[in-house]
Amino acid sequence: FPEKREFFLERAALFQFGAQRETEVFFSRRVGLDADIVGGGRLTGEVGPFSVGALSLATERIDPMAPLDEVTEWSSVARLQGNVRPRTTVGGIVTSKDGGGDYNRVLGADFRTRFWGSSSLFIWGADVTDSRFDAATRSTFAGQAELMLQNDRYFLEITRTRIGEDFAPALGFVPRPDQKRWGGQIGFRPRFETSDWARQLTTSLGANHITGMDGGKQSHFRRLSSRLDLQWGDNLTFDVAEQFERLEMPDRINGRELPAGDYTYRTVSLRFSPDRARSFGVNAGVARGGFWSGTRTQLSGGFVWIANKHLTLDTDLFWNDVSLPVADGDFSTTLARLRAEAALNRKLFAYALVQWDDQSNSLQANIRIDWIHTPGSDLFVVFDTGYLTGALEDPRTTRWTRRTGVVKLTYLKAF
Repeated sequence: FPEKREFFLERAALFQFGAQRETEVFFSRRVGLDADIVGGGRLTGEVGPFSVGALSLATERIDPMAPLDEVTEWSSVARLQGNVRPRTTVGGIVTSKDGGGDYNRVLGADFRTRFWGSSSLFIWGADVTDSRFDAATRSTFAGQAELMLQNDRYFLEITRTRIGEDFAPALGFVPRPDQKRWGGQIGFRPRFETSDWARQLTTSLGANHITGMDGGKQSHFRRLSSRLDLQWGDNLTFDVAEQFERLEMPDRINGRELPAGDYTYRTVSLRFSPDRARSFGVNAGVARGGFWSGTRTQLSGGFVWIANKHLTLDTDLFWNDVSLPVADGDFSTTLARLRAEAALNRKLFAYALVQWDDQSNSLQANIRIDWIHTPGSDLFVVFDTGYLTGALEDPRTTRWTRRTGVVKLTYLKAF
């Protein structure tokens, strides 16, 4: 689930470091969800060509047996980023989590330069220091180099990634450590200058190859993709993909067991997306192919309705039909989602995200109201709820899984 707390959303891009959803050194949802925030603060600003940011928060320790003088943990991050030359940016980050005599700290640096119009080179690296182990005997480093060469017609991307098996930033998000990965894609995108209905065709071939730090193969992914952009803003995308995964240990999917072994499966998909600027548009997609040792059919659809300047509705529906060669291996899943944006005027806004799925049978809603009472200063009211819609095993169990509300008042003082 995405971050929804205003304290972390403001200037969030400044604190980003690493590859999103892969090696995020600072991931705000690590702070204040499992334990209540006691207090803290954030500082951001500009110093010459550099953007600087720092935040530090104290949270309650989860351990109920902790001594009274160790009831809090401190989560801190400092970020520096600036333009040292035209189109060249350097930066650094430090994160720290301390509590109960233990600590976990990360030191990282990144570099980005742009050249030849829209081509770029991006390099970053970070290392973890943890009081629980000797860094000299552990693989605690992670880094990535990404080269993108492109013009209006052709593009080539090459990526090399290394994530140590002990790269575990306490304030970060690293779902898959212990990997060395080569990746890249090549493609072309000609324009149809004289066509009345076709604007551009983008065709690409992408692949990656992942091994463990010991060199043993873990997985690979290959995809041939073609996207046709139409003159009126809609687009049609066709993909053919192959995926390989090696399971060292048995795993489970929706309660069904997958034995250890090598799995290779292929998928074909087709998707239509409308022009987002249109007042009403419908999207639809279909995919069919292998899924581990079985098969899967995916259907998706939704619409975007811009009713007027005050209200926008965006809906999605996803349905999966899965068949695995195991006992009770046939099952389906459904996910429905609604996003709503409302604006009474230029000072009062509301945002809502409502989601339901038939696996958890849970209806979840997050509603955020923003009133700009003076320029640069806001009053935020946030509601977050969860409600069980299915049959209850115990009738005495409450259907409300959570009901929370937060009010935040900010003032901007210029000096």
